[in-house]
Amino acid sequence: MVLDALIIESTSLPIPTRAAIARRLGRATRSGTRHLVAARRRGKLDELAIAGVIRRTFDDLGGTFTKFGQLIASSPSLFGEHVAHEFRGCLDAGPPVPFDDVRLVVEHDLRRPLDEVYASFEREPIAAASLAVVHRATLVDGRPVAVKVLRPDVAHDIATDLAVLRPLCSFIARQVAVGIAGTLAGLVQGLETQIGEELDLTNEARSLRWFGSALELIGAVGLDVPEVHEDCSGAHVLTMELFEGAAADDAGAIAALGVDPTPLLLECIRVWFATTLCTGAFHGDVHAGNILVRPNGTMALLDWGIVGRLDTATSLFFRRMVEGVLGDADAWVDVAAHVRAQYGDSMLDALGVGDAQFTDFVRSQVEPLFHVPFAELDLRTMLIGDGAADGKRAGQRTRREAVQNWWSERKRQRALMETEGYGGGFDQATFLLSKQLVYFERYGKMFLPDTKLLDDPAVFRALLDAPVLSTA
Repeated sequence: MVLDALIIESTSLPIPTRAAIARRLGRATRSGTRHLVAARRRGKLDELAIAGVIRRTFDDLGGTFTKFGQLIASSPSLFGEHVAHEFRGCLDAGPPVPFDDVRLVVEHDLRRPLDEVYASFEREPIAAASLAVVHRATLVDGRPVAVKVLRPDVAHDIATDLAVLRPLCSFIARQVAVGIAGTLAGLVQGLETQIGEELDLTNEARSLRWFGSALELIGAVGLDVPEVHEDCSGAHVLTMELFEGAAADDAGAIAALGVDPTPLLLECIRVWFATTLCTGAFHGDVHAGNILVRPNGTMALLDWGIVGRLDTATSLFFRRMVEGVLGDADAWVDVAAHVRAQYGDSMLDALGVGDAQFTDFVRSQVEPLFHVPFAELDLRTMLIGDGAADGKRAGQRTRREAVQNWWSERKRQRALMETEGYGGGFDQATFLLSKQLVYFERYGKMFLPDTKLLDDPAVFRALLDAPVLSTA
């Protein structure tokens, strides 16, 4: 059976004025300085203290800065467990929106008074993220619903943030160039593409319907997607079925429900791979705030505003990667060729390797991700590199060696930035694929420490052999 095409359209962001950019930059500078001075008065400025300064500044600024905070919160392998925990509030604790403003957005979008659409509408949100707030409400027929409402003027605010972040992150990427810093410029570019799709909630409504049908065809067990209420939804308002439960990384709350999350997480990972391999589309933001373990023993997948879609080349890359992990040695040649195409031929010169060595290098970075138990995964090494210049990991180096390695790695990364393709064109699909693996690693370490990402090869082989349901 073939699904209908998944249609997602992007919204063009407005062009902010120079005055707006200057005001935003000034606010960011004042906020960061204030929190830095306060932290210095409290004691030593170690890594965790600096993280607190950045997190508080992000809280003040909201918008795109909260988006960065969400990535940090859900990526302990990239940023460290303590730093990630510091940013945990960014997942669902954005700045509030006055209820009168929420009412205006709802009534303008639905062209009806709020009281005619909902029998009740709670004034305080149950979630407040960077682009939208979510309120609990009741339809006139008595059904409980969640109402997602875009923040007023959010498009202009995001456009201004991006105008501030582009040159800043580009500068940091070139000056620091090591590890996650080297990806900052591309991250900003990817956020612009992503946010352009999130600013029209009709995209999310279509994604909810589409993935609901896809999960049914795949035969997902114990996973739920909210039902959309079409007559109460529009470009700025999305009314959907209300799901409640415990966040996927809240072990205490899950234990209080008396639900074993292990089979649910295994099914969630299996279904994510199934939709990616069999439809070319996948949930692009599976952070803990978007996955709920419900009291009835099922798992709810929320917030479908970010949906990854694979083009033909990236789809082939992903399939060949899985085939390589399953034992097809020839597949790694295709995987390496895709990576080389993304970064340009000069990448091999920058790394100082030939074709065969580059294939072996790519395989060495990817294959352990699927074969190592979650408890032993270290995505800081696999995704951003650690010790590429000297073959040692951070804890094995003397202070002098660490400085020398930093300079060598910085030189190598900056050389890559000059090559054709590196930083010039951001591969959104590959970025989203990598980000979801980072999220799954977090849940795996908590609840599946002895389990491998590719724990049941037969399941993956069956997915590769399954007919394609759609080319999204």
